[in-house]
Amino acid sequence: MDSMTQYGFHQNNFAKIFILVPSDSNQALILRRGPTTSVGVYSWDLTNDQVIERQWLKGRIYEYLCDISPNGKYFIYSANKKGTGYTVISRAPWIKAISFWRNLGWRGGGIFTSNKKYVLMDTDDHFAKFISKDLIQDRSSWYLCNDGIYHARLVKNGWSLKTRTKSRVTYRKPLSVSVVLEKVVVNSYNFPRFEFHRLVLSDQVEEKIEWHWSDWKDGWLLWAEKGRLYRSQLPENSITLDGKLVYDFNSDKFREKSAPY
Repeated sequence: MDSMTQYGFHQNNFAKIFILVPSDSNQALILRRGPTTSVGVYSWDLTNDQVIERQWLKGRIYEYLCDISPNGKYFIYSANKKGTGYTVISRAPWIKAISFWRNLGWRGGGIFTSNKKYVLMDTDDHFAKFISKDLIQDRSSWYLCNDGIYHARLVKNGWSLKTRTKSRVTYRKPLSVSVVLEKVVVNSYNFPRFEFHRLVLSDQVEEKIEWHWSDWKDGWLLWAEKGRLYRSQLPENSITLDGKLVYDFNSDKFREKSAPY
């Protein structure tokens, strides 16, 4: 059984978790998808592991077209609701728009180049309903999107490109002198479908097929597996983990909740 088949087999019955960890803040944002008609947005305080359900959308937020500002205060995302695609900037960890554009194509989304500047992938201000004056579109940095938003965000957050084929792109991030975390992004029509991971220690490779998201922050390895969020410190010269369960998302369901602004 290859990695793609094994991944699909194991993940079908669980919520899919994707996390945006800001570079200069411990306030992360979590996207919880499942079923495909709804997505929940949560805050995660990395200092005490408090996870709080914030808002839900009856629709789809495209996790690979999203970003969070370095200070964790703003969230940019592409979504589709009832067949209409749009791009939003909100005040994290909420989804209520302070800027709103209709997508020219189906993708949309964007990336932050600073706490106050952003790049749009696939829309224009002519298609905006309203735009916040607190933020500035960084038109000179559109080249960052040449290889896609997810690639740009990974590189911005310390991942380096290892290999690229038409169907898969592999990134790497050193966790210590001897241990490397690899992220394998599986593509379809040049758009990310899902990812899985590996821990590498010299010539020892441990496949983490069921990790549908993972990253490294302040000495902690963080990952999502089977709809649950975990963290672990990494023993010296070892890839044996003592994972701590942070939160189980599988039983959560859509509920109406308004943003406080």
